[in-house]
This record gives sequence, structure tokens and C-alpha cells, in this order.
Amino acid sequence: MGQGGNVFEWNESAFDGSNSSSSEGRAIRGGGWSDAEGELRSSARNFGVPSSESFNIGFRVASVPEPSTYVLVLMGAGALYLWKRRKSSL
Repeated sequence: MGQGGNVFEWNESAFDGSNSSSSEGRAIRGGGWSDAEGELRSSARNFGVPSSESFNIGFRVASVPEPSTYVLVLMGAGALYLWKRRKSSL
């Protein structure tokens, strides 16, 4: 969010939407730092071939928390609760 104009962003889907081959052209969205204002919108779509190179085409890595993260958060909340309870009883 808020990274418009950083680089064009590769999309997983093919430009024509068929996804029948890994070598077919892919959609790229957004715009690079050197592009016109109209191309910086996320709705702006262009065409890119996976075997090509460019200094202003990239991808963003999205992270999903692992299930163990929730366990650690709950353990931390439990420890904080016990610490506050012990402190108030002193």
C-alpha cells in the first residue's frame, strides 16, 4: 500500500487471462518511477514476457503469519496477565 510509482508489479495471471503456459505474457500493473502519472494507477495494465528484463519491473512479497505466531502471541498475553496479577497481589 502506498508504493505506487515504485516499480511495475508482475501479476500471476496471464495478460489474456488463460494461464495455459508459464512462458506466455503476463500482466504488469502500476508504473515505474520514470512513467507518466496515468500509468501509476493500479488499474493501469501492461504486457510483459517472463523472459524479459527491465530495471523497473519487480514483485512484492506478501507475508502471511504462520500458525505458531498466534500461539506465541497468546502465550505472551497470558504471561503479561500473570505478571500483572502477581504484581497487584504484592
